[in-house]
Amino acid sequence: MLLKIRIALSVIVGFFVGSLVNMLIVGAGPSIIPLPPGSDTTTLEKLRESVGNYEAKHFAFPLLAHALGTLAGSAVAARFAGPGLLTAAIVVGVLFLAGGIAMDYLVRGPTWYRITDLTLCYLPMTLIACGLEYNGRRRKSRRGR
Repeated sequence: MLLKIRIALSVIVGFFVGSLVNMLIVGAGPSIIPLPPGSDTTTLEKLRESVGNYEAKHFAFPLLAHALGTLAGSAVAARFAGPGLLTAAIVVGVLFLAGGIAMDYLVRGPTWYRITDLTLCYLPMTLIACGLEYNGRRRKSRRGR
C-alpha cells in the first residue's frame, strides 16, 4: 500500500515538473524564434489559424518542449517512485502522450510535425528516463559493495 502511495505521489510531482519544463520552453520559444507576423496564440482558435503560416523552424520549440517536458517529468517520477520506477515513469509518459494527442487533434499542425511529435517526444523520452534512473541505481549499488 505504501508503494502505491509513493508511486502516485511520484506521478503527481513528475507530471507537475514536466509540465513546468514544457511551459517554460514553449514560452521562451517565440522570443528566440519570432512567430510570423500576425500570429496570435492567445486562444485555441487563433492558434489554429496561425499554425498555417508557421515554417518548420517555428515547430522546433514545441517539439523540444514536449520531449524535454516528458523526459523531465518521467525522470522525476522514476527517481522518487522507488521500486515502482517503471510504473511511475510510464504513467507520466502516457499522460503527456494523451495531452499531445489532444493538442495535435485540436490544433491540426502539419502532418510531419504531428508524426514526429507523437512518435519521438513522449514514449521514447519516457524509456530514456527509465534507463537513466535504472543505470544510475545500478552504478550506485555497485559502488556500495
